[in-house]
Amino acid sequence: MAALVDFVVDHWLPVSLVVLTALAIAYITAKHKALFYKE
Repeated sequence: MAALVDFVVDHWLPVSLVVLTALAIAYITAKHKALFYKE
């Protein structure tokens, strides 16, 4: 577990970019599904 924390601390910028990208994709996908099912 400590190794994972060290990795995140050392690579916080790419890790945060990956997390933000994943959240954005999930949000867009959910929005598209909501619009699709509303029709």
